[in-house]
Amino acid sequence: MVWERGVPDEVALRVVWKAATDALAVSDRDGTVLAANPAYYELYGYTADEALGQSFAVIFPESERADAAGQLRQKVLAGMFGLFRGVAGT
Repeated sequence: MVWERGVPDEVALRVVWKAATDALAVSDRDGTVLAANPAYYELYGYTADEALGQSFAVIFPESERADAAGQLRQKVLAGMFGLFRGVAGT
């Protein structure tokens, strides 16, 4: 698929991913971080080496991590994977 001006979707998505000011991360169904954008690393203070392969819940205060992981599990079981949106530390 190609966007109107002939920019392939993958190229456009990479530009948006890198330029987004919101922290974005992609995880698998177990909550393991597979990718994150520059804003994620800046906001949470992690490097790619520190974040990738770790649980997404690491961005939450320790007292909230189990709850965040439980919410993700519930979404996965309900077939709503990808709809989890968490705001860490609030």
